[in-house]
Amino acid sequence: MTQEYTFFSTTLEKDGRQLSYVIANGNCFFRAVSASIYGDAAHYASFRTITVQFSTDHQNHFKQFIGGEDVQGQIQSVSENGSWATTCELSCT
Repeated sequence: MTQEYTFFSTTLEKDGRQLSYVIANGNCFFRAVSASIYGDAAHYASFRTITVQFSTDHQNHFKQFIGGEDVQGQIQSVSENGSWATTCELSCT
C-alpha cells in the first residue's frame, strides 16, 4: 500500500467514507458513478444509457469535449458496453 493511498483512505474514513475498487474494464466510469449513488456498481448500464441519451439530446453543447471527432461517432462508440468514457461523458454526468 502506498503512502498516498494510506493518507487518502485515512482522510476519507474520518468522514465515514471509504475507497472502493472498481474493475477497469471500460465500464469503470459508469460503475464508479453507480457505486457512488447506489453503493453498488451493478447499475452501470443504466448510467451509460442515460449518459448516451443526454449527450445525444445536447450534442451542440458537448462538441467542445469531443476534440474534433465526429459527435455521432463518439456517441455510438460510448454506447457500446466496455467502451471507455471520455471528457464528454464525464461532463454529461
